[in-house]
Amino acid sequence: SAVADVVAAWVTEAGLERPCLLGGSFGCQVVVDVAVRHPGLASALVLAGPTVDPHSRSPVRLAGQWLRNSVRESPRMVPLNVADYRDAGLRRVLATFGESIRDRIEDKLPLVTVPTLVVRGEYDRLVPQPWAEEATRLLPHGRLVIMDGLPHMTPYRDPRGLARIVTDFLTEVGP
Repeated sequence: SAVADVVAAWVTEAGLERPCLLGGSFGCQVVVDVAVRHPGLASALVLAGPTVDPHSRSPVRLAGQWLRNSVRESPRMVPLNVADYRDAGLRRVLATFGESIRDRIEDKLPLVTVPTLVVRGEYDRLVPQPWAEEATRLLPHGRLVIMDGLPHMTPYRDPRGLARIVTDFLTEVGP
């Protein structure tokens, strides 16, 4: 995808040598694309809330999951989301939503050659436990961690906890 190519170009331009790439929600699809399209660029991946669950690919089902999940998210996320959606515009938001549904991350996960940590919030309605487990199994070097008491947006709800989990993972898998 074009977004993956832009991320890869930025990593190269910034002079980063084999960084760990962390994606959250739709960003998981982007970093998986980077790893598959640009092998050797990243040393590891962290997929925090990998969407889209292939068993819930319909827009109506996904919207329902998003609404059920949103009641557990921090109210501080609302102004951030509204500002992001306003800045992007309705057309781009809908196009991105459609692209995320059509992107078959499950077909790409077996092609990821670097160690990959899948992170799921215990109460994540967008990433059900069976999908998190399946995504982890599809990865050649996958590992799953569940963050207790959290919904989908683990990076916003417990950034320090996520940082500890990522640090431990990177310490285990090495450079």
